[in-house]
Amino acid sequence: MIMLSETPAELDRATAEVQAIQARISRNMSQAGKGIKEIKSSGFVDDTVAAINGAVASAGSSLRTISASQRKVQENMTLVDSSVKKVKMVALEQGHKSEANVQSTAQEQQKFVSVVTQRVDLFKKLLIGISLAVIGLVLILTITTTVCIVRSLARLNGSIVAIAETGDFTKTAEIRNDDEFAVTINAFNKLLDSFSRILAKVSESSGKLTGSSQGLTRTAQAIHSTTQEQSTSVGQVAAAAVEMSQTISMVSQNTSRIAQSATEARQLAACGADVVSQTGREVQEIARTVQESTVVMQTLNERSQQVGEIVDVIIEITDQTNLLALNAAIEAARAGDHGRGFAVVADEVRKLATSTAEATVGITERVKAIQADAAQAVTAMNKSLERVRLGVEHAGQAGDSLRQIVESVTSLQGMASEIATATVELSSTAEQISTDIVAIEKVSDETVKAAAAIAVESDALAGLSVELKTEISRFTHTGQQGPALPAKCVNPPDAGKLSWLKPSSNCAA
Repeated sequence: MIMLSETPAELDRATAEVQAIQARISRNMSQAGKGIKEIKSSGFVDDTVAAINGAVASAGSSLRTISASQRKVQENMTLVDSSVKKVKMVALEQGHKSEANVQSTAQEQQKFVSVVTQRVDLFKKLLIGISLAVIGLVLILTITTTVCIVRSLARLNGSIVAIAETGDFTKTAEIRNDDEFAVTINAFNKLLDSFSRILAKVSESSGKLTGSSQGLTRTAQAIHSTTQEQSTSVGQVAAAAVEMSQTISMVSQNTSRIAQSATEARQLAACGADVVSQTGREVQEIARTVQESTVVMQTLNERSQQVGEIVDVIIEITDQTNLLALNAAIEAARAGDHGRGFAVVADEVRKLATSTAEATVGITERVKAIQADAAQAVTAMNKSLERVRLGVEHAGQAGDSLRQIVESVTSLQGMASEIATATVELSSTAEQISTDIVAIEKVSDETVKAAAAIAVESDALAGLSVELKTEISRFTHTGQQGPALPAKCVNPPDAGKLSWLKPSSNCAA
């Protein structure tokens, strides 16, 4: 029809009719594709449908190409007509000049036009034949493929309906043709075999599940009883932890008091050590003073001895003076009156010597008394010095003892502080343990509840497994009649040799 159209309007109508036919073919193929998807066939059929749609699209493209070619032919014819008109006009213009030339030119133009017209008619007929052949081939391929698809789908649908009604998964779909649908049916048969094996495994697993659920129920009951005992033990441990926390708190308080007392004792011992140290320094000063006094007394004793020696010299001089006075008196007596004055002097000298001797005796007694007192003072000073030395040693020992006491008290204070810190941490730990035990007790209660819930769920699971086994028993599977094999397994066709591209006797019923 496209090739027979002579005007653009006729060409547009013919093109629209061909496009409508192509649209109907596409809708039919789309419906066939939906039917194939509803039965969940393999992806190979989708590829086949896509290929058919591609062929239809190619046919449409060919028709559009033919339509475009026809339009170009019509445009060429229009150009030829315009050329003929121009030639006629030129011929008319030349006819005025030469009638003979016009007639010859007209004849030549008519021959040219007839030749062009014949060639155009031949080209039209050739295009019409090619277009009809392509359209016929596309329609034949489309109808043949559609019939094959519908028949194969009908057989596959019948097998699916039979399996759905009987529940027998050991049945398989029959494969009659050696085409693409054979691959789809073969895959469907393998899928049925897989379902059958899965049902057998599910049936076996449901039996095991029943036994496992019963064992789980017994285990849950055992957990329930054990958890109750654990909850009771945890309660007792919680009470003991509370008592331990209280005891640790009391120990912490007592340790804090001990640390405070140790601090006070350290301060007092430090003060005592300072006092003893000061006393030692004072005693050392006293010792130095006593030592100096001893030196002074020794010096005094030595000087008193020197005074004694001087007194002895004076006594000796007095004795000599007295002796000289006596001698002078004797000599004066011998001299008589001439020696009377000398006798008076000698008498005075003798009296002076006597007074000196008496005074010397007193001085001697006093010096001896001073020497005796000085000796006693030196002895007392030496004894005092020895006692002061002992006092200094004792003060030093007391200072050392007090320093050791301070160090011991400081160490005791540090240990008491560490004990207090440790007891505080231990109290915090005990409180945390008590809190954790309370949490464990709550978890134990929740575990008891969970164990009871598990027992209930296990019973429910056992019931569900029985129901599942009952439902599975309605189907026939490989666990009952042995493995089901496909009726016929074929290898997929080679690429590039798809059977839907050529008429085949395999599509027969």
